Amino acid sequence: LEEEFSDGIHTRWFHDITDLPIIVSDLLEDELLRRRIANAGRERVLTAHTWFSRFASILPDIDAICLERRGR
Repeated sequence: LEEEFSDGIHTRWFHDITDLPIIVSDLLEDELLRRRIANAGRERVLTAHTWFSRFASILPDIDAICLERRGR
């Protein structure tokens, strides 16, 4: 997940459970930050992690394989 989403941009990471209440408190107090992170995370998921987006990303490879097989 850390390769796909960035802390403070698409989500908030915590490595120690004791950090979680601080992160939640910060997000509850800052509506703009909360909305910005939520919207960026949602956008990232919709553009890169739905079945449709994943399928669309491999279409060029499928086309290349088909063209290669036709050329044999």
